[in-house]
Amino acid sequence: LSQATAGGASGSSRLNRHQSPSVTSPTLTSATSSSGGASSGQLTSLVVTQLNILLSTTKESNFRTQAEKIRRLLDENGMELFETYFKRLLHNSWSLVFPKETRPGGSSAESHQMLAQELDKIATDPQQAEKVAQALDVAEGSNFNYEAFIEHFQLGPLPKTALLLATRTVAKSDQRRTADSAVSAILQPFLTALISPSPPGSQDDLSPAVLATIIERLSQEPPTDWGERQREDFIYAIKMRYQKLGSRIPAAVDSSLYLNELLESPDSRIARAVQRAGTQCTSSLDACKEMLAGVDTRDISYPQIANALLLMVIAQGGEAYDATTFVQGLRAHKAGSKIDWTDVVQGFDKEPLRVTKKQFLGLYNALLPLARDYANFDIQSLWGGTWQWPATQLSFVVAFLSTAEEELDVTQIPNFRQAFTLADYNDAPDSIKAFAAQAVKHPLVSKDATEALFLMIFRTQEAYNEAQMLGIPETLINPNMTVFICAAAAVPKPWGALQEQALKQLFYPFILKQHPNYDFVMHSLWMQDKTWVAGRMVEFYQQDTMLLTFLYDHAVEHGWLELLLTIQSNFGVDLATYAHGQNRCNLVEWAQPHMAQMGPNNFARALLAFMRPKMDEEMITQKEPGTRPTTVPLSLRTVHGLLMLLAELFGDEELGSVYRQSLQTYPRLFNYGEDEKRDAILEASCMKGHALPDEAGLAMEERYKRMYSGSSNPDDVVNELKELKVSADPAQQDLFAAMLHGLFDEYNCFGEYPNEALATTAVLFGGLVSLNVLSGVAEQAAIYMVFEAVSEYTPDDSMYRFGLQAMIHLQERLEEWPHVAGRILHTENLRNTQPWARAERVLKGLQQDSVGLNGDAVNGIANGVLDEEFPVESSAPSFSAIHIDPPFRPEIYEDPNEDVSDKIMFVLNNVSKRNLDEKFKDLAGALEDRHHQWFAHYLVEELAKSQPNFQGLYLQLLESFNKKVLWQEVVRETYISCAKMLNAQSTMDSTTERTNLKNLAGWLGALTLARDQPILHRNISFKDLLIEGHATQRLLVAIPFTCKALIQAAHSKVFKPPNPWLMELLGLLSELYVFGELRLNLKFEIEVLCKDLNLDIKSIEPLEIIRVRPTTPEMHSMLQPYVPDGADGFGDAHLMSLSKRAPSERFSPEA
Repeated sequence: LSQATAGGASGSSRLNRHQSPSVTSPTLTSATSSSGGASSGQLTSLVVTQLNILLSTTKESNFRTQAEKIRRLLDENGMELFETYFKRLLHNSWSLVFPKETRPGGSSAESHQMLAQELDKIATDPQQAEKVAQALDVAEGSNFNYEAFIEHFQLGPLPKTALLLATRTVAKSDQRRTADSAVSAILQPFLTALISPSPPGSQDDLSPAVLATIIERLSQEPPTDWGERQREDFIYAIKMRYQKLGSRIPAAVDSSLYLNELLESPDSRIARAVQRAGTQCTSSLDACKEMLAGVDTRDISYPQIANALLLMVIAQGGEAYDATTFVQGLRAHKAGSKIDWTDVVQGFDKEPLRVTKKQFLGLYNALLPLARDYANFDIQSLWGGTWQWPATQLSFVVAFLSTAEEELDVTQIPNFRQAFTLADYNDAPDSIKAFAAQAVKHPLVSKDATEALFLMIFRTQEAYNEAQMLGIPETLINPNMTVFICAAAAVPKPWGALQEQALKQLFYPFILKQHPNYDFVMHSLWMQDKTWVAGRMVEFYQQDTMLLTFLYDHAVEHGWLELLLTIQSNFGVDLATYAHGQNRCNLVEWAQPHMAQMGPNNFARALLAFMRPKMDEEMITQKEPGTRPTTVPLSLRTVHGLLMLLAELFGDEELGSVYRQSLQTYPRLFNYGEDEKRDAILEASCMKGHALPDEAGLAMEERYKRMYSGSSNPDDVVNELKELKVSADPAQQDLFAAMLHGLFDEYNCFGEYPNEALATTAVLFGGLVSLNVLSGVAEQAAIYMVFEAVSEYTPDDSMYRFGLQAMIHLQERLEEWPHVAGRILHTENLRNTQPWARAERVLKGLQQDSVGLNGDAVNGIANGVLDEEFPVESSAPSFSAIHIDPPFRPEIYEDPNEDVSDKIMFVLNNVSKRNLDEKFKDLAGALEDRHHQWFAHYLVEELAKSQPNFQGLYLQLLESFNKKVLWQEVVRETYISCAKMLNAQSTMDSTTERTNLKNLAGWLGALTLARDQPILHRNISFKDLLIEGHATQRLLVAIPFTCKALIQAAHSKVFKPPNPWLMELLGLLSELYVFGELRLNLKFEIEVLCKDLNLDIKSIEPLEIIRVRPTTPEMHSMLQPYVPDGADGFGDAHLMSLSKRAPSERFSPEA
């Protein structure tokens, strides 16, 4: 094709590489195409004939079909056929376009419709205006009426301007002059339309690519009246347009605006040489060499090359020049071997450059051969690394990540750094492996690109807002969420708060299985960082415990269950119990390592604390069936398993109230645990819920009415219950449970029964135990209830009479239960009763057979006798919540001589902010490692404890030493001093001593929490300290000490709210504040703590620890932050160490 010569335009040779847009769609983009049926630039008569036939046979009835055939023909033959096609359309519809002209022409409505479609594309296709202008240039004579043509099709100011600017480059001078004049006349309407964007889809809905072309034409070939003021108005109109649209200026528009600035730069001499030479300078390698031969060798530098490349990919939509040929020409230049192409890429890092995907691909394809040939050139620097201008880098990153596989094959990138590889999934299931094979082909798998994107857009809220305006989440992340989250999770930690929050939010839908490839994400993230995944699972569970079933499914599907069960938190307990209900966890084996770490008592109380809210909610659900549960219910077998576990740890006597509550909540538990077949029947009945059916309740009421009316007696009821107990009929089992459940529920009302009914009930109750109708949990609960009746009431009360009568009936089994006999002898209300006498006979007989044995039965007698012989001390015991570690290096420690000690004490007593550096030098010169223990003792006992205003200076001195062993010794000495003062009676008695204790607490917090170091549970358990303080009336020292230590968490990144360890302690303090009847000064300490932590004491939900606490003094909870010995509670070492289970064995009292 011939090349136009006017105005320096590239003419049709440039357009020949593009497809013609669809004749049926106004929004097609251009794409390269071959010349198809053309030969040596000349259309064959066959192609023209084919086009004419299609046009001549196009009717309203076949318009779509014919138009599609024409579009394919145009795609195959390029611009030359388009000119013929456009000319034919105009000729066929001439009378419709120019009705007032006498020139003969067709009036085809179909051709007119196609012609209108071609003009509509001017607003969306950046090449269309020039294609139309070129077609008109060769189609008509000099008298062609442009104004009438544009007016007929009612082109708006924006597409009209695009067409007129393109017409200024055509060959015919008269058309150029007409267009130039028209452009000057339409500038004001153009700016007005530009500043007021039209609704999407309208004629003036100008695409960014078309606007970019207009910008370039106005900048490079301004019209006659175009000056600085017009240029400023134009830029202002562009900014206002996109401001009104609520979006950022598109990259295509931005880069076109930048082009003018680029060409004015001193570093653009090569770029200007390229522009002067015209597009033909990169049409071949020889042409490029010829152009470069005229460039001063001194200009072959990376800024010059970078700007020249940018010109090529930006100018005229990136279609005018061939950047790949330009790079080849540079390599062949005599200075080519000295070019550092990494520096050239760095030359793109400039403000305010933003590139489109097409421009990026132009640069990438030009530079890719260099990356293949040169080991020292990494093409991944085109999007990765740290850039000076983040907005510019972001545009390169987004452009790269937006490419399709056919545009950029990431597998061909030399030395490609991947967030994950296909080899990582060798051991994965086939479905995950299959998805990974596709995922590794996506640009998001680029470690450099995804890391840059993740860190930039989630750096701050403002950065994310900017990314939203650019449409990055909607166009890039959301459609590719699966690959993005897996790649982003590989970004090295630590992350910022917003980055952490973003990935958590993106991860959450995969937890809920809301994405089709959730299994790939779960597998990938666990593979990369199981600690992070486990932490998020715990966090999600804490926000909504009903997620447990999802978390369990993931754990089972991917084989994580055993490891997750080692987590020491409420989540770990709930997961273990749910897994037990699914036959995937042995509770005894699961409990062993936790019990070993926590101690049997603490572990048992933690299980009780876990069960209570479960039972409370189950009761609410049964009473109000429509209530939405907030926690996953326990299965019947799991409730029984937990109770058996607790019985191993506590003993039945301590669990009586728990047994009773469990039976009230889970009524089928009455007959569970004796026979596997019956257990299976009961479990199947519980699948629909733990509540008993109404039919069972009605049948139960009928039987008790008969008994209390005299129609039947307790023996009849017991006999029927014996039959129901062994029945294989689920309905009969439900009736058995209903009858016992109803009787136990009535227990609190027995005292209101008439004497006859009370006696009948007592006989029935005692008979159920003595005749083995009740067993296991139910039996122990019944015994507890009988003892409660005779212990809590006086002999004059009806409840006491009930208890005594029932005990008379169950005394026949005392030989089986020596511990029950022992309890009878400990129950003063039973003295001189029939059960008392029977118990004495039973125990005397056992004494003769078992003297000296260390068994439960004998222990019961021994305790009964010995308890009265040892009076209780009046003074409070030492706090068990504080323990001291042994010295780190006791073998080397010794006290310094008098000269050294005097020198050290002088420095410490005279240090100030002004002389800190000087005094440290004196101190460092005098203090040896063997004196660390003495130094720590003096520093803590003589200075830090009594001089809080100087604690900051002492800490700076310690930091200056930078010796971990010295710091450890100071912390240890602080624990020693704290323990002495907490346990000293003088601290309770003296205001001065209590002030020193608070000083010590602040010093301890500054040594640890303020430096993101934990106060280890083995050293001080603040929770137990407060509980012991409440139990022994020593909150006067426990609360201020705790508050002053915790107040240092305000300076911590790890322990400040909402750290779960801290929040639990605040919950306990809140409970003491609200329900503990504290003195005003203790309430004030708690208020000050909350204020310094930016919390309101009223907003902190009180725990239920003190209020529901058993009488046993020790009460620890396992439901605390999962931090064994440091701030990183989810460290792999912690998880793995807990997962190494001990051999299965039953618990012993010594465990």
